[in-house]
Amino acid sequence: MKVYFRNSWGAFEAAYDMKENLIQLKKINSSNRVWTNHDLGSLLENFYNQHKYKLPKIKLIGTDFQKKVWNAIATIPVGSTKTYKQIAELIKHPKAMRAVGTACKKNPIPFFIPCHRVISSDGSLGNYYYGKGLKATLLKREAKIGR
Repeated sequence: MKVYFRNSWGAFEAAYDMKENLIQLKKINSSNRVWTNHDLGSLLENFYNQHKYKLPKIKLIGTDFQKKVWNAIATIPVGSTKTYKQIAELIKHPKAMRAVGTACKKNPIPFFIPCHRVISSDGSLGNYYYGKGLKATLLKREAKIGR
């Protein structure tokens, strides 16, 4: 099942499996969709404003390596960053920086698994599925909240 919703961050598509586990969340361009007032809209707002929230049931679909990467990224606190190399070392694959980047690109629920908090070793932003502009915006906003 897919639902479409909007909030102050933009328009989103959420996909659920038959057991109502969130399996994918992605930002989309506004188009001719049937919009709903979905709980995830306010949940994302609360998540990024550090208010109380309860995550939906989530089922990660990916390889074992991707799941290791996503779990490591999920531990990066708001207002902080880690490099692709640090994530690779954290998951015991110290030479897999590019594979970490690929796992970030394949992240099925960005925002909740905050791959935008992963940057290049030289301090530059690196890539981001939704563009460097949104990555910079998210990091700036989180820096104000998290520190």
